[in-house]
Amino acid sequence: QVKGKIDKTERGRELLNRQDNIVRSIKEEMIEETNREMELFKKFKEYSKEHPNTSYEEFIKENI
Repeated sequence: QVKGKIDKTERGRELLNRQDNIVRSIKEEMIEETNREMELFKKFKEYSKEHPNTSYEEFIKENI
């Protein structure tokens, strides 16, 4: 396995650890962004009940 060979060296472990940290950070950012978008969409659903002619794009412009 390639990872096993890389993991045997100090430099390889360092690089793998750095890569893991980067991936973890990106994953957390993606989750946070998705949660924000979902929350905004939920607000739009409620808003659109009283304002059925408002598009999502218009709602976004007004609420950002």
